[in-house]
Amino acid sequence: PNEAIRIGAWVPGGGVATLRIKPPSSADDAQINPLIIKLSPTYTVQGVVVDAVGKPIANATVYQWDRAKTDDRNLAEMTFLGRATSAPTGSDGRFSLTLPLADVTFAVRAFARIDGKLHNSTEVLIAPDAPDNDRLRIELSPHK
Repeated sequence: PNEAIRIGAWVPGGGVATLRIKPPSSADDAQINPLIIKLSPTYTVQGVVVDAVGKPIANATVYQWDRAKTDDRNLAEMTFLGRATSAPTGSDGRFSLTLPLADVTFAVRAFARIDGKLHNSTEVLIAPDAPDNDRLRIELSPHK
């Protein structure tokens, strides 16, 4: 009972955090009253979803595909629980996706139904310092 516990938090479309605390000795314990968990800074990427000939795809959704590429396993798990998802694209194929950590690499993929058939992209790696993260181009092809 005296071992430290880890508390995790996430906000959909927002940051994530883990906090390690010792079990409180009383309700007035300074480490839990109030308990403050500071969420990580987020990172927003933008771009367009297109088909094989470059035509914008409407109603596509871009998803964070996997956990953050970080050595902190607990933080990586929190990013998976609160996976980022874009709003559906408009007729211009444009999307905006807010990733839960600003300083690590993420994999993203896009999906859409076109004429009732599933289309998807390959995995696209998003590095936080890449110069083109505000003009990504994700290409969809029929699901195999």
